Amino acid sequence: MSDFFASPLISQILTWIFSIPIIFGILAFTIGMLFDKMEEMPRIYIWWVFVCLILFSPLRYIFLQIFVATAFPFQSYTGFLQSLLLASYLPIVFGLLYAIGVGLPILLVAFSVGMKDSPSKVRLFLSGIVAPLIFLVFSSFYYNLLPYAAYSTHWVEPKALIRSTNGPPYYFYRYAVEQFTPLQFSGFAYDIGLENLDTKERFRAHLAAVYLGKKQYWLYVSKAHPEYFERMKKQQLNSSSDEAIWTEEKQQWFIESCKGEEAIKGWSQIETDEYCDCILEKLIEVIPDPTIYEGENLPESIVREIQLKCFNIIK
Repeated sequence: MSDFFASPLISQILTWIFSIPIIFGILAFTIGMLFDKMEEMPRIYIWWVFVCLILFSPLRYIFLQIFVATAFPFQSYTGFLQSLLLASYLPIVFGLLYAIGVGLPILLVAFSVGMKDSPSKVRLFLSGIVAPLIFLVFSSFYYNLLPYAAYSTHWVEPKALIRSTNGPPYYFYRYAVEQFTPLQFSGFAYDIGLENLDTKERFRAHLAAVYLGKKQYWLYVSKAHPEYFERMKKQQLNSSSDEAIWTEEKQQWFIESCKGEEAIKGWSQIETDEYCDCILEKLIEVIPDPTIYEGENLPESIVREIQLKCFNIIK
């Protein structure tokens, strides 16, 4: 089965090229933290804080976001254009989140050591004990606030975003992020079972759950896991919850909007009623949950196809 979210070759090449500076930046940061001399601080303390930063802060996840953001513009023309708009405000939105998740705990750890040139061994020891706790607390704040910050990306093209899981972002997720990171998933991933998904599928499921809007999310599910999507549609149609989704008020509103004040030109009132009932019946089959289009028009391609079918049935 072909991968609907596979990236074109040129997209993969460009993603690798523009990811190289990030890879070298991570290596430079690591080497600097581990081997730069700080005469006032014991090297073992610096190494311990570095380990705490990597394991207990969201820093690895932030690097993953940077990899995904780097890949996104190269996945489609739409993704490239959307990235220009995203670049105007995402650094502010997520910059504040990074300050909470990484900046503040680093400051608190620095304050715990004290402002003296040569802090005492007791103070260094106590700072080393509280450092992982500080990073864990602010990491919790970060991951709880992440879904709210991610509302700013819910409008992006789902295909371009999911394609951004190919190449460097995938390898960084697999080897540096998936372990020891409290990743968020939506219901379908747990219904299928995370253990039944491979690494890339889990990566994509996470991105879809956090960074896509409801409509875009279900488009992803329908393409990535069509069997599950069809099963859910059937369950919704066969369950009593459908009545709550297509409420009597919604059905009545649709019928009245369809019929209008007079019969369709050239048709009798009976034919018009049957035609509108037919469209509503088939809409409920195709779109069991109309709330995914709340505040928006239903997809024109779907509506036209249903109108044509019902027209042929009535006439």
